[in-house]
Amino acid sequence: MSTVLYRNESIDTSGKLPFVGDSAPFFTLVDKDITDLSLADLKGKNIILNIFLSVHIPECAQSIRDFNLIASKNSNIVFLCISADLPLAMREFCEREGLDYIKTASFFHNKSFTEHYGVAIDSGIFRGLSTPAVLSINNFGKISYSQRVTNIDMFSSFHDAIHSLNI
Repeated sequence: MSTVLYRNESIDTSGKLPFVGDSAPFFTLVDKDITDLSLADLKGKNIILNIFLSVHIPECAQSIRDFNLIASKNSNIVFLCISADLPLAMREFCEREGLDYIKTASFFHNKSFTEHYGVAIDSGIFRGLSTPAVLSINNFGKISYSQRVTNIDMFSSFHDAIHSLNI
């Protein structure tokens, strides 16, 4: 178990964040069209995961906007934004904001995602959601960057995740 902060309040998390060099844990999520999206569907691609609490948290919404801007300049990487939000809510947010360079997915059907990726929140008002993290998965399915935030008010650098892919 580890702890992260949100507005100076401690939140307990569980699960181990995958280490650089590990095989990416398998997942099946639900995309914006309420269709299953699995790691196998992205096989052979470079992927950056932006895992966040909710599109309704201002800091998270900004991370998605930032992610989209970076994605617009890196067409050889799949940028996947993941939360427990309903897929329709994420789709509506992206359409309203004009965010069309990213993919979104939800783990609302599959809570084991947060355990496998070490981002499960176990206490406080956000229990059942995920603490923000950024991970890179290279085209061989290996983790090349892995960073969970220690303070939800501040996100980690997407640039380090991109550089880790060596493309």
